[in-house]
This record gives sequence, C-alpha cells and structure tokens, in this order.
Amino acid sequence: MVRYDRIDAPTWMTESFTQTPEGYIRGRACVTNIGVFPYKLSDGSIEYELRHPDDVFESESLDSLRLKPVTNNHPNEAVTADNIKLFQVGNLGDNPMNGDNIHLTIDMIIQDAQTIDDVLRGKRELSCGYTADVVDESGVWLGMPYTKRQKNIRYNHVAVVDVARAGEAARIKLDSGDGVLIRSFSDDAALAVEDTNSNKEGRMADNMKTIQLDSVDYEAEPAVIDAYLNEKSRADSLENTVQAKEGEIAKLEAERDSAKEKLDSVEQKLAELEASHLDEAEINKRVQARIELMALANDAKAEVKADMSDMDIKKAIVLAVYPKTSLDGKSDEYINARVDCAREDIALEKEKNDTANVNEGNLPTTKVDGVDSAKEAYDRMVERLNSQGRK
Repeated sequence: MVRYDRIDAPTWMTESFTQTPEGYIRGRACVTNIGVFPYKLSDGSIEYELRHPDDVFESESLDSLRLKPVTNNHPNEAVTADNIKLFQVGNLGDNPMNGDNIHLTIDMIIQDAQTIDDVLRGKRELSCGYTADVVDESGVWLGMPYTKRQKNIRYNHVAVVDVARAGEAARIKLDSGDGVLIRSFSDDAALAVEDTNSNKEGRMADNMKTIQLDSVDYEAEPAVIDAYLNEKSRADSLENTVQAKEGEIAKLEAERDSAKEKLDSVEQKLAELEASHLDEAEINKRVQARIELMALANDAKAEVKADMSDMDIKKAIVLAVYPKTSLDGKSDEYINARVDCAREDIALEKEKNDTANVNEGNLPTTKVDGVDSAKEAYDRMVERLNSQGRK
C-alpha cells in the first residue's frame, strides 16, 4: 500500500536550516518516526497501524531513503526517472540516522526557488511518500492499541507540505486502498529554518515536556516520555534478571567443575588400586613357581636363602650343578636356559641313582661333572636356545 505520513516533529529534532551562497537551503530534518498512527482509507474508515522500530529502522528501509527526491507537496504519482524533472525541488542526503530509536533524521537540501520561498513563509511540514506491506496484526504497543502493522517500508520521496489540520490532510486524493496519516505528534512545523531575516523558527507544542538522555535535554510529548520510561524500566528489569541468571549459571558451572574434579580424583585412585591389585590366580601361580624353584635348589644342593630373588636362586642352582661355569655378564635368558639344563641333569641323575639302587643293591652312585656330562648339558642348552630363535 502507498502511504503519505506527515511528520511535524518539534524543532529540537532538527538542525537549523541555513542558506548557501547559491540561495539553496540545507540542514538535517526529522522525516519520520515510530508509533501507532490512525490512517483514513479511501472508503472513509480508519485503521490504526503500528510503525515498529524493527520496521522503521530496518536496514533495507533506511537504504531506500538515501538520496531520494524532495517534492513540493505530494505528486499524484510515484516519482520516477520519467517524471522527476516535473516534481523534484531538492533531494535527501546519504545518511539516514536512528538518533533516539524514535525519530529518523537525514540531511536535506532544497534548490527550487518557489519551494524555498514557501518554506521561508512557513510551509515546513515534511511528509514521506512510501509503500509498505500492511499486515494483519493486533495488539497494544507502548499503551496504544493497533490492528495493523507496516512491514517492508520503502520510500519514494519526501514532500514539503503546509502545516495542515487533520481534515485537510485527509483530503489528499488517494487511490483505493491507500491511506493518509490524519494525526501525528503535534500540529507544529517539522522544519526549522534560519536565514538572514529570522532565527530558528517553528513552535513547539505547549504540552511538551523535557527528558534528559545522556546529559542532553530533549523535548517530547508526555505520552512519548512515559512510554520511553516504561520501556527503559522494563529493559532495566530484564537486564537485572539476566545478570541474576548469569550469576546462577556461574555458580552451577563452578559446582559442576568441582564435582568433575572429585570424580576425576576418585577414578584415578580406582585405577591405581586396580593397577596394584594382582589376580588371585596370578598370585597362586607365582607362589607355585617359587616353591618349585626352591625344590630344585634343594635337589641341586644349592645354598640359598629365603630372601633371595628368583634370579639369584637360579644362579645358585646353575653353579651347584656346574661348578666350573662362569655366569659373569650372562643374560637372564642364558641363565634360564642353564636352569632348564640343570633340571634335566638332576632328573637324569636321580633316575640313574634309582636304577643303580635297584640293580646293585642300593649302592650309592656319585655324579661326576666330567667332560661328557658337561658336553651333554651344553648341547641341550644350545638346542633350547636354537628352538627359541637364539644361538
């Protein structure tokens, strides 16, 4: 839908317009604002439409306002490249700005002599010509009920219009379905002008009140100030709630981290206990091996002590069976192989002794560690090492 909104912002919302050496007038003006506004439709009905900050200050909407033409009154058609010479009396700047989240301002220059004369004589309201998608949405915004909402606001031009009463504004001819703003913030001028004959002109409404924002005093209607203060109070309350929630989250995170550290400590201790714990079968296996080793030492008549290590006992067994052997520098594998040889020799010797006792009336036989016995033991040891992949 096409919309024509008159904005009659108080003078504090704009810079003073000044004349250039060429006679143009230029300055910064407020061209539109947020709020709930009544629009009179072509059938005479009135609908209340919300111009929400999210829509008014939406980036694509702001971009559509850049460098748009200024007209003297609204033309009866959209301004295009085909008709701009007929309607353009100036143009907007490239710097739309959301100054206070209520009003939208932008630089402006007017170059047409007739329009400049009209402005100097008091024609100082601004009215935006734009299109918007008017969607069904109802609610209350800042205490003001509405039934429609303007979305996708796209500007075509900004017109300089007379300070008009609502009835006069409503008589602007519109196509079917179009709307015109019939009431705005006040009935005062939107444009403050300064030239050689006068200072900053334009009246502020008698019911304006002052509010200080960031150490700067601003004038606004009481309803606007009340709405701002209510929103600010709500925002402050939400901020306090967020801070409280952040504190609770930080506390929960600290408790979680502490619990995790305790769990890690318990798991580490459990791992240490498991690492130090020997399976009962393994213990039995080691005890049995020790018993067998001590029994072999006894058969070899080796001198051993209870606190000796297994390897020391094995060395004692080898030296008892093979007295001429030197074990200096020998590896554990070598000693284990010699122990196996000694076990076999002891068993063989025991078998011979048992046979001799039966055959010869139990005559004692003394084992001689001769050349043949030593050679046989050596050959057996070599054979074992070869079978294990060692020489």
